[in-house]
Amino acid sequence: STRQCGEDGLKFREILRLYLSPRLEIVSVGKHDIIGTKQGDAAALVKNDSSQFVAHVWTPGATPPEPGSYAGIKLSAPNLVGYGSSDVNGDGNDDLVWLKRTGPKTGRLRVALSDGVDYGADQTWFDGNMTVPLAGARLLTGDFNADGRRDAAILAKGDGAGKAKLILFKKKS
Repeated sequence: STRQCGEDGLKFREILRLYLSPRLEIVSVGKHDIIGTKQGDAAALVKNDSSQFVAHVWTPGATPPEPGSYAGIKLSAPNLVGYGSSDVNGDGNDDLVWLKRTGPKTGRLRVALSDGVDYGADQTWFDGNMTVPLAGARLLTGDFNADGRRDAAILAKGDGAGKAKLILFKKKS
């Protein structure tokens, strides 16, 4: 139980990691700025009864704390390769990025841009051949080419034993 974890000397972050791992990411203040406050926001994708992940964003500093907004974005669990939060359009707000497998090596990269208040309608940023097997692949976000802009990438099995490939998707200027 949570009480037992506390009595065993575990801190809140350690307890959350035990109960929510591997889907929990605890980050430093300001890392995920969805609503544009520059303070960072609490956000989660929660699985509903229809096996879809629904985006929730909590407003920081609300008194009492708000229960979270249904951002209108629902990600179907079947064929979901991964999802992430990253400022992929460079406006200072973290956007929701996800990849769904449409075939063994084909997929659809979708993005819901944050307007500083909520997520907008989702958009397809890439749909087609990913050139790598998507079974067991991971969706990553970060500035992989050091151009100062956030990118999306797929880390997948490579051509030989113990090898991997990184496929980079970057927003065109």
